[in-house]
Amino acid sequence: MAYITTNTDIACSLTITKTVAGHLLSSYPKTYSLLDAFAGQPQITADAWRKMEEAQQTARINAFKAYINEVEQMDVDESQTNTPLRPSSETPNEIAEE
Repeated sequence: MAYITTNTDIACSLTITKTVAGHLLSSYPKTYSLLDAFAGQPQITADAWRKMEEAQQTARINAFKAYINEVEQMDVDESQTNTPLRPSSETPNEIAEE
């Protein structure tokens, strides 16, 4: 199977820190990975993630956000303080073969 490279990578982990009155809660920070199994989604490798179709990636991201929203009782989109996107080291629009 071939896939086309892009010039953008997405962070695959999310670290959550919670404080009360400026003090870090004892079970935090917690790190969750988009690649781990969660809420009926199977664990995948970074390579499998890179080769997923955009619609599949978007569906997994949305499922991941819903999972975090449920287990942490927070809205990821409203609480996120940095961008999950970053420039890739790959040359965009190249066809890569497995």
